[in-house]
Amino acid sequence: MAPPLFDGDLPAAVRSALSAGIDVFAVGLDLDWRGQPFEVTARLAAMADRVVKRAAVCTACGAAATKTWKKSQSGGVVELGEADAYEARCDACWSPPP
Repeated sequence: MAPPLFDGDLPAAVRSALSAGIDVFAVGLDLDWRGQPFEVTARLAAMADRVVKRAAVCTACGAAATKTWKKSQSGGVVELGEADAYEARCDACWSPPP
């Protein structure tokens, strides 16, 4: 697995930037492929003045998709991959792993 792009306490770094008067915009997934929240995203969202959630297009039916479906349910929680490994899914087409 590739090393993280940020090595440290991201919420603390954001808090420091905000204290210095810097506007911060953060973008990322809120749930992993199992439907569990990413802790760092949840912490950043709790600090936010505003949270905007966007949807993709479900690859199964074309509806608004807010979940991630992992094509192979082997491996770890976080794995690098694109369309070869993951698909956007709506609530109706997504199901939790066994």
